[in-house]
Amino acid sequence: MTKPKAKHNQTIPLPGDVYIRGFAVYRVSTYNETDDTVLFSTTNDIITLYGKTKRLQVRQNNYHPCPFQLLMPAVQVFELDEKLSDDSLKMLKAYCQAYTRTYEKLGLIDLLRDIEDAPYRVYQIPDEQGAQFPDLKGKSFNIPVPFYCLTKEVYKERYQSLNLPTKDEFFQAMRYNTWPIFYVPQRFR
Repeated sequence: MTKPKAKHNQTIPLPGDVYIRGFAVYRVSTYNETDDTVLFSTTNDIITLYGKTKRLQVRQNNYHPCPFQLLMPAVQVFELDEKLSDDSLKMLKAYCQAYTRTYEKLGLIDLLRDIEDAPYRVYQIPDEQGAQFPDLKGKSFNIPVPFYCLTKEVYKERYQSLNLPTKDEFFQAMRYNTWPIFYVPQRFR
């Protein structure tokens, strides 16, 4: 008996869809069906993949679709709002409460202490981006840090760089099936 092939995510990124990579937010500008490529735009990070990206390589390059519950705060990060709305705060609180057990089980609260302790990050618009968006050139923004998209690879790197003893948390994380984890800091609890 032959084993069924694993299904790949065949979702097509549509213009306006929001993706998260780390704590940066990207929006799909265009999707070209003829060569199956996605063009991202961002205001709060440098696009490291110049030009278009093949749709099947999007996830390999750690761009992950934003969960619906985090969409409002993600859009506010994309729009460089320096303060989150009350509705965004409610959504973050609900998301954090729903996943607190997972965060504790995998030891993320201690592992992501820098994200816990930094409610804002300073983002200076780089020259390359300033050339594309002259209105933003040379400006600096205090961008809220409402979430972090943690991949399995980054989890492993952080764990090893802190020289933590290998515990049950680490082994549970390596067996965890639902990567990435969208980590909402406990300050939103």
